[in-house]
Amino acid sequence: MFTKPETAVASQHAFCREKQRSRPARASVASSSGEAKPDAKPDALKASVARNPFHMPADKEVLLRQEDARRAAAEEQRGRQAAPPGQQPTITSRIRTAVLREPGTLNSRRFARREVPRDEETAAWVATAAARQPSGRRQEKENMAAFLAKKREIFLLQMGLDTKRAEMAKLEERARQRGAALAQSEAMLEEDAARFNTFLKENDERVQAALRKADAEARGKQEKATEIKRATAALSAVKSELAKLEEQLGECSRCGAFLHRLTPPEWFADLAAARAAAWQEEVASWEAACKALRQQQADAREAEGAARAALASAQTQQAAERANAALRSSSAALRDALAAQDPPRPAELRPQEPSDLQDAMFFQEPRQLLEVFVQAEETNLFLIQAAQEAEEGLEGASAALAAARRRLGDEAAGLQAQVMALEATLARQGNESHNIQEDAAAPAGVQGASAAAVPLEALAARIAAVWARCGGAGDAGVAARSSPLALLAGLEARVEEVVAAAASLPADAVAAVERARERERRQVARAGKLAAQREEHEARVRRALERAAAPVFKKVGKPVMARSRQAGPRRVAAAVVKSDTDAELEAFLARADLL
Repeated sequence: MFTKPETAVASQHAFCREKQRSRPARASVASSSGEAKPDAKPDALKASVARNPFHMPADKEVLLRQEDARRAAAEEQRGRQAAPPGQQPTITSRIRTAVLREPGTLNSRRFARREVPRDEETAAWVATAAARQPSGRRQEKENMAAFLAKKREIFLLQMGLDTKRAEMAKLEERARQRGAALAQSEAMLEEDAARFNTFLKENDERVQAALRKADAEARGKQEKATEIKRATAALSAVKSELAKLEEQLGECSRCGAFLHRLTPPEWFADLAAARAAAWQEEVASWEAACKALRQQQADAREAEGAARAALASAQTQQAAERANAALRSSSAALRDALAAQDPPRPAELRPQEPSDLQDAMFFQEPRQLLEVFVQAEETNLFLIQAAQEAEEGLEGASAALAAARRRLGDEAAGLQAQVMALEATLARQGNESHNIQEDAAAPAGVQGASAAAVPLEALAARIAAVWARCGGAGDAGVAARSSPLALLAGLEARVEEVVAAAASLPADAVAAVERARERERRQVARAGKLAAQREEHEARVRRALERAAAPVFKKVGKPVMARSRQAGPRRVAAAVVKSDTDAELEAFLARADLL
């Protein structure tokens, strides 16, 4: 019943013996490698893994790997902490970096945490298992617990072997896939390199073509610049020549205009008459041509009518043929006459212009110009003599005017002295009159209508305004110091001077000036009256609009009874008797032209 377990134990013993036989060789290799390189680095581990990915590292190598991994992790942590916030990696990026490792590298954390069976422990276990095996064909009794323990160890060992074989198969498949991917990547790289080389060649060709095109364009641009310079030089020469011709044309035009101004007017009249006669001849010839064409058309129509009549009255065949031939010829002649167009009508005779005189000129010989210059010189001499005589007369008039001014200045000085004396007298009399008025003024009495109508201050202001308008604007100080009576005296003197001066003037001129002044006064009065009427009309319209826009007034309640007033004494206005002087003064002050 124990046949199969015994066979399994035997096979296990054989595996352990084979492992013991191969152990010294491995130990010698390990010792030699350890003596040669006691301080091996992870690079050796990587090299061994690259040679044999299924090799199990030793404990020392695993410890060095763990130490390097911890140091790299600490340096990476310090680098992340020292980096700016914008460059620090995130959790996702670190996980992706941890997952996507380079081919051939091992996960240090996985090998650090996983308990790997050590060679020494395996050797000790195998030695213990071998020692427990009976030597030769010796059989020992075993109980059930030991048998189960052995079976369990055998199963675990077999399972470990199967797991390693599966892992080896999986790694071989992964290596094969990685090799295929690497080959594919190399093929793609070669294709990319080929395409890149093709692109570089095409780019070089395009660059060469662009350089050739740029050279051609540069040559074309240089040729065009040369052509432009040559055309610019030619244009400058043409412009200079044109400027010279224009200058010559201007000189010729000025000379022609000068000659036309020297031409007698009779020559222009004769030229215009000749042009009109030529135009009349052209019109007459045109009318004759039109008349001949109309006559030709009429003759052709008559010939055609006669041919048709002859054809209609033909009695024989020969007469009909002759009439038909005559009809064809007359019809052709009529068509030619109708197809002929009227000759063009001559242009209308337009006024003579300076351009019409370019071909025609009065001066045909130099002597004609000399004759004109001689006549102009004689005319200039006559005008010079007349101007000299006028200057002599002007000098005499200037001397007489200066003498008259000196005489009038002396008279004005005497009159000014008289005026000053009169002003002093008037001032004294004004003061006396003011005192008399103050004494005669009654507290209760009826004053005259003139005094009530025009106050003394307004009367003085009007007199000052009249004084200023009559030539006293320059003597404002005199008007301010003088009394109204003195100003009235000065005005009377001024009026007397004006009357005396007007008496020496022609009566027609004086009457014309008086009419003009009266007309101005009436216009001013009319304008003032119209302005007053316009203002009154506008005020009336404004009031009407205000009444129309105002709300309707409605009487509410009982009307208020007005209080009755007692009858008082009737006031009778005193009769005012106006003298002739007051009436004249009111009429004078009411004149609109004095305001």
